[in-house]
Amino acid sequence: MALNFARNGYAVILNGRNKKNLAAAKKEIGKEGVRCEVCEADLATAKGLEKAYRVIRSENISVFVNNAGLHCPYIPFEQVTDGQIDVMIRINLVAALKLTRRIYEKFLKRSSGTIININSMCGLEGHKLRTIYSASKWGLRGFAECLRLESAGKGIRILDVYPTRIMTIPAYTHGMETGAVAEKIFNVFKRTNSVRLVIDDRKQAKK
Repeated sequence: MALNFARNGYAVILNGRNKKNLAAAKKEIGKEGVRCEVCEADLATAKGLEKAYRVIRSENISVFVNNAGLHCPYIPFEQVTDGQIDVMIRINLVAALKLTRRIYEKFLKRSSGTIININSMCGLEGHKLRTIYSASKWGLRGFAECLRLESAGKGIRILDVYPTRIMTIPAYTHGMETGAVAEKIFNVFKRTNSVRLVIDDRKQAKK
């Protein structure tokens, strides 16, 4: 996502927990000739959220992408621990709400801005063994749909993206290529006024 925006002339602020990965991403983005700031913060913590906000506080942000997310193992609900529930909801839902609220205030003041929520097909459909993950994604969906109603006529666009599996970690043996998905999201953002994008490759995968 960051590379796609950079290639189209956008300055970028990256957040993540891995310093090495952030440095590598910043190097790639730098090749596009745009400014790139990085923030190493864990959004599951209050300290991490505050650190991320300090980095963006003085920036003239036009687009905010909510894509921090955690996947839960495929396990029955009775085997899910309280700790897994807490971490999943904090990262997938609470962090998105808290950061969006602060950025939303900036967007309201200038009557413009776009919020892109990278949700999941699990935010549209029920799936067994995905109870907590799905709960977090349905929560994000409900938040976005309500905020869209609340922000109507205020110059703020909220784009929700519902993809099937993306090859974001080495353990995945199948899924959509990250670059292709990111390009599709950017094109919908830039060339349309859509507020929902569903990217479902399951039929293609069966061929």
